[in-house]
Amino acid sequence: MGCAHAVLIAPAVLLNNPAITREEFAKLLDETHASELYTYKPEELWSDYTTKTEDAEYHAGLEGLAEILGLNCTQEFIEFSRERKDEKGLPIYAPIRKDVLEVEIHEANAFKKRERIETHSSTRLKEGKIWEEPDGQGVVLRIFSEKKCKEQGYFYDMTVRHFYPVLRTEKFSSEQELFEKWPQFNPDFVFHWDQKNGHFTTDFLLRKNFLWIQKHGRYYLDRQTFDRIPASLRCSTTEFGYTDLVLTSEAVKCKAWKLLSRKGMRFFPQFINEFPDAQHAYERAVWDAHTSLSAKMQGMSITEFLRYRLGR
Repeated sequence: MGCAHAVLIAPAVLLNNPAITREEFAKLLDETHASELYTYKPEELWSDYTTKTEDAEYHAGLEGLAEILGLNCTQEFIEFSRERKDEKGLPIYAPIRKDVLEVEIHEANAFKKRERIETHSSTRLKEGKIWEEPDGQGVVLRIFSEKKCKEQGYFYDMTVRHFYPVLRTEKFSSEQELFEKWPQFNPDFVFHWDQKNGHFTTDFLLRKNFLWIQKHGRYYLDRQTFDRIPASLRCSTTEFGYTDLVLTSEAVKCKAWKLLSRKGMRFFPQFINEFPDAQHAYERAVWDAHTSLSAKMQGMSITEFLRYRLGR
């Protein structure tokens, strides 16, 4: 009838805290401690957690929030991220944020020796073009033979001159220092924070049905969510639903991280017994979900549904 799960944390936070700013949203996510990898022992406390196995997406600040919300990248960042060519026509990749406080810069390309090789290529090659496959890359100098493969691609006997990227890593002591040197990695530059609505992207079982809206810089769970989602995952078997969301929101309220872990639902009976307010909210959610579904199936009007709920 319901399943608390880590992938529902973001919509659950909005359910519990409507009208929050992006900074507040990121902070509240960071205060959660879910793990789809860690299996709790019965003797561990509800509030126990280990950062080693936590779901990192909830602890990545505004950048992590933007990914969870599925925000689009700005055109300026897309242009910054494009590769360019060096004087020899070889690719120079855009700088990347390798770690929280590290930026990796592709400065140049260096050549290795020429080599005659026999190898597969997923695309058709020409002399003077770049050959790039998982096992290497190089400039095609001469093609001795080409055979079309039965399944896909081509097999070549050719001479190539391998090359490799010359990389440099810059390390910083703080995000502020990093953004001063590389403003292109500031979340304000990367993402469209003016996006008015979207769906949560933490799992495919959300089916784009868990929606959010943004008004004047504050975030809300979109009411359309409740029209789209089923009663629960266990009822639909294909996507999370209303009782799952409510149960997850109660777990977050109670800081019951054990329930939001691998095999966490085996602690559900204990959770319901130890947190009576959560039990009341969960039972109300089950009643709300199934009476609403019944009303929809019977084609009830809102007035008829309300009378039905009141037992008249």
